[in-house]
Amino acid sequence: MIRLRSLKLEGFLSHRLTELEFDDESYVILGENASGKTSILRGIFFALFGKDFSSDKLERIVNKQTNKLSVFLSFLHRGNLYTVKRKFSLVRKKSEAELEKNGKPIAIGVKNVNHVIEKELGLDPNIFRNTVYIPQGEILTLFEIARKEKRQVLNRLLGLEEINRKHEKVKVFINRIKVLRDALLEKKKSFEELEVEIRKLQKEVEKTKKSIAKLRAELAQEKALLDNQEKLCKNYREKRNEYNKLRESLRNLKNLLEGTTEEVKRLNQKIVEIEKQQALIPQIEKELKILDPLKMIRAILDEISQLRLEEKEIESKLKELENIEKELLELSKKVPKLKETFRETELLLEHKKKELRETEKVFKELKTLEKSFREITIRLSDKQKDLKSLDERIRELPRIEKAKELSKKKKDTLKELENTDKEIATIEAKLEEVEKRIKILESSESLSCPVCGSPMDKVEKEKFLLDSKKEIDNSIKVLKQLKKKKEKLKELMDSLEKKVEKFLQLEERKNQLIRDRERFLEEVKELKNKLNKLSFNYDRLRKTEELFTSLKEQVAALEEKKKNLEREAKELETKKANLSKNYDTKLKEELQNRLKSLKTKEFFFLNKIKKIKEEHNLCVSSAKEVDIKLKELETTKEKLNKIQGEARNLNFYYGEKKKKEDLIKSLEKEVLSVQEEIEKLNYSEEEYLTLEETYEKQKERVESLEKELSRELGKLETLEKQLKVNIKKLKQKESDIKLLERVENVVRVVNAVAEGVHPEKGFLQKVRKSLLPQIALYCKDFFEEFDFEFGDIDISEDLTVTFGIPGRGTMQVEEFSGGQQIAFALSLRFAMARYFSQNFELLILDEPTIHLDQQRRQSLTDLLIKLKNKIPQMIIVTHDPELEVVGDRVIRVKNIDGNSEVSVM
Repeated sequence: MIRLRSLKLEGFLSHRLTELEFDDESYVILGENASGKTSILRGIFFALFGKDFSSDKLERIVNKQTNKLSVFLSFLHRGNLYTVKRKFSLVRKKSEAELEKNGKPIAIGVKNVNHVIEKELGLDPNIFRNTVYIPQGEILTLFEIARKEKRQVLNRLLGLEEINRKHEKVKVFINRIKVLRDALLEKKKSFEELEVEIRKLQKEVEKTKKSIAKLRAELAQEKALLDNQEKLCKNYREKRNEYNKLRESLRNLKNLLEGTTEEVKRLNQKIVEIEKQQALIPQIEKELKILDPLKMIRAILDEISQLRLEEKEIESKLKELENIEKELLELSKKVPKLKETFRETELLLEHKKKELRETEKVFKELKTLEKSFREITIRLSDKQKDLKSLDERIRELPRIEKAKELSKKKKDTLKELENTDKEIATIEAKLEEVEKRIKILESSESLSCPVCGSPMDKVEKEKFLLDSKKEIDNSIKVLKQLKKKKEKLKELMDSLEKKVEKFLQLEERKNQLIRDRERFLEEVKELKNKLNKLSFNYDRLRKTEELFTSLKEQVAALEEKKKNLEREAKELETKKANLSKNYDTKLKEELQNRLKSLKTKEFFFLNKIKKIKEEHNLCVSSAKEVDIKLKELETTKEKLNKIQGEARNLNFYYGEKKKKEDLIKSLEKEVLSVQEEIEKLNYSEEEYLTLEETYEKQKERVESLEKELSRELGKLETLEKQLKVNIKKLKQKESDIKLLERVENVVRVVNAVAEGVHPEKGFLQKVRKSLLPQIALYCKDFFEEFDFEFGDIDISEDLTVTFGIPGRGTMQVEEFSGGQQIAFALSLRFAMARYFSQNFELLILDEPTIHLDQQRRQSLTDLLIKLKNKIPQMIIVTHDPELEVVGDRVIRVKNIDGNSEVSVM
C-alpha cells in the first residue's frame, strides 16, 4: 500500500494553511469536536482520489474565507516517492491535478492523474476506504447489525456494491416491463367490449341527429312569435317612459311647493324672534361695564404666576447647590478608604500569583510523571499477561519421553519396511524367472527342462507348466500382501515422521518459550524497578490539581476585584471633579438676592388688584372666579353682537318673505297643467306588466330550446369523437398483440438476468463464497499476532464468524471479550487489505472509541500499542486523551475563530 511523508492543506474546509510531515511512526490527531481533525483525513483522501468521502460537491470543501483550495500529498509506494498536487477554484469551477514520481512529472490533468493512481499504482478508493481507513465508530459495526445488513457491508468491503446496484436497477426495469405487460393484457380483454361500444355509439349518433332536426324546426317557429311580441313591448315601453317623466315632474313641483310654504313659515318666526331680542340690548350693555376691570386683574394675575414660577426655579437651584456641597464632603472621606483597599488587594494578588506559578510547575511535573507511570504500568501488565500465557503454553507441551518412544518406533518401522522391500524384490525376481521358463516351454518344441536341461516328456512338460503357473499365482498373492504391508508401513512411517517432526518442533518451541520466559521475567523486574523509582502518587496529583484550580479561581477573583476597585476609584474622582465644577458660592448669593426681589414685586401686584376690586366693587377672591366671570361676560358680549347683527337684517327678511309668497302662486298653476297632460296619455301599468310577462315567457321558451339544441349538438360531437377514438383504438389491436408477445419474451430474459445478479442467491453469492476462505486464512495469520489461542476460522457470507478453540469446541465472535472482538475486527480489515493490495503499511482510524465502553476503549488502546511494531504507519483521529499514549507523535488541532490551527508534539 502506501506510507505518507507530507501533507499541505490550503483553503481546505477549516484549514486556511496546514503543513504536516510524516515518518514511519504512529500519529494521534487530538482535538475537540468540530476542530478540523477529520478534515485532515478528508484532505488525504481528496489528494489521492480527487474526491471527498463526505460530499459530492467540491464547492462545499473550499474554506469559506477564500475562493480556492490546494492540497499537496507525498507518499512512498513500492520504494518510490510520489507527490500528488490538486487544486480547485470556485471562480473558474475547474479542478487541476499533477503527479510526480521521484521529483519528475508523470501525469498532468485530473483524468490522467486518477488513471495512474488507480490503474498503474493500484490504489482503489473503495479498497482504501474499506481496509486502510476505518470510519467513525465502525470497528465493531460488523458484529452488531442484522444478517442482511452484514451481507451489504461485505459487498461494500469486497467492492461488489456496483453489482448489487445493477440488480436493483434490473428489478426496477422488471417492474416497469410487468406494468406494461399487464396494461397490454387489459387492452386485449377490452377489444371485444370496444366493438360492442362502437355499435352502440353509432345507433346513438343517428338518434341524436333526428332529435337535432326536430329541435331546429320548433325553434324557428318560436323565434318568429318572439319577434312580434318584442315589437309590441317596445311601443308600450316608450309610452311608459313618457308617463314616468310626467309623474316625476309633478312630484318635483309638489315638493318645491311644500318646501317654499315651509320657508315662508320659518321667515315669519324669525322676524318675531328678532323683534323680541331688540328689547334686551340696554340691559346687556349695562352688564358688560365690569369686563375691562376684570381683564386688567387677569393680566396682573398672569404676571404674579410668572414671578412664582421663577421663585420656584431659584429655590430648586439653591437646594441643588446645598446637595452638591454635602456630596463633596462625603466623597472627600470615601476616596482615601477606597485607595487603601486597592493597595491591600494588589499585594494579596501578587502573593497568590507567585503561589499559583509554583503550584503550576509542580502540577506539570506530576502530569509528566503520570504519563510515564501509565505507559510503564501498561507495559508491565502486558508483560505479566505474556508471562502467564508462556507458563500455560509450557505446561501444555507434551513430555520429551514420548518423543523418544516415537523415534524408536520409527527406526523399527523403517527396518521392517526395508525387509519388506527385500522380500518383494526376491519374489519379483522369482516371478520373472518363472515367467521366462513358461515362455520358453510354450514357445519351444523341445522337451528339455529349461532349468537343468534334462529331457522331459509331454506329461512332464504339462505338469511343469502347471506347477510353474501355480507358483506364479502363489507368488502374486504373496506379492500383493507384501505390497499392502509396504503401503501400511509407508503410511505409518509418514505418520511417525510427522509426529516426530512435530515433537521436535514442540521441543524446540518449549526451549524457546523457556528462554522467552526468562527474558520476560527480567523485563518485568526492570519495569517494577522503574515504577518504584518514579514514586508516583495519584492522591498527590489530585490534591495538587485541586490546589492549582483553587488558586487560579482566587487569582481571577482578585484580578476582577482589583479592576472593580480601580474603576470605582476613577469614577469617584471624576464625580468629585464634576461636582466641584458645578458648585459656585457667588452664584448662590446672586440667586438669594434675586429671590428677595421677586417676593417684593409680587407684593406690589397684589396691592394693585385690591385697589381695582374696591374701585369697581368686584366680589372675586381667586383667579378661578375671575376666569369664570370673564367667560360669562365674553359669552354675553357675543350674544349682544349677534342680536345687533340680526336687527340690521330685519328688512332683508321682509323682502324674502314677499318673494316666496309670489313663487307659491306660480307653482300651483304648473301643477294643474301637468295633471291635465297625464290624463290625456291614457297609460295602464297593469296592461304593461301583462305584456312584459308574456314576452319573458316566450323568451325563456326560445332560450330553453336553444340550450336543448346546444346540448344535443354537444352530445353529437362527443359521440362522434368517442366513436373515432374507439375505431382508432380498434386499429391498434394487432400491433398491441405483437408488442405483448415481445414483452413476454423480455420478461423471461430479464428475470433470468436478475436471478444471476441476485445479491443473496446469484453471482454475488458465488463471488463471496470463493473470496472468503482465503480472507479467513489471512485473518487467522493476523489474529495469531494478538496471542489469542484458537484453531480454524470460518467466515460465512453473512459474516457469521466461527472459531475452533482447542479443547472447547467452537465459539462465535459475539462470545469473545471486548478486546478480542476489537482484535478480530482489526484482523479482518488487515486480511482484506492483504487480499486486495498484498501489502499493509498504513492504518487510519477515525474516532475509534465512539460507541465503546471504558473496558473496550482500554482494550483498543492496548491492541494499538501492540500494533505499533507490526504496521509501519498508523494515524488515529480522536477527541479521547486516553489514546494519546499510542502515538509516537501527537498532532493537536484547535478551532480558533472558525479556522483550524495545528501543532505537532
